[in-house]
Amino acid sequence: MRFSVAVIFLLSCFFFQACTGKRNNNSIDFSNPVKVVQVIFDAARNKDSSRLSLLCHSNGQYDGDVRDICEMNPKHKKWGQFLRWFAKGEVVGKPIIRKNHAQVKFMFGPLGKDREKMSLVQYDGKWYLSGY
Repeated sequence: MRFSVAVIFLLSCFFFQACTGKRNNNSIDFSNPVKVVQVIFDAARNKDSSRLSLLCHSNGQYDGDVRDICEMNPKHKKWGQFLRWFAKGEVVGKPIIRKNHAQVKFMFGPLGKDREKMSLVQYDGKWYLSGY
């Protein structure tokens, strides 16, 4: 009986989400380019790639490095490299935003001392990775 109730409850939750049309974005704040970039570092620190694919827009307008990030998972051939380079990452300073483009400076690398800039583009009010 308990099993039946649990199954009905889980199915109800699934159908509610499907019927409302909400995509599970695991609480990514796409309105803020810094928070979008922060998802990469959190993923590497927690060894959890579940949100990375959400960081790329479906139109495919991003470079190969960003594609690797968005396709990253524990079975990816570059998984170890991803963890090594992004686990100590952190955003540095404030983003530079011009219209629908943004740049976020960050530190990353095995020691967290390598400088880089992530480019993002805004579609429909949401920021997505485009290159670095």
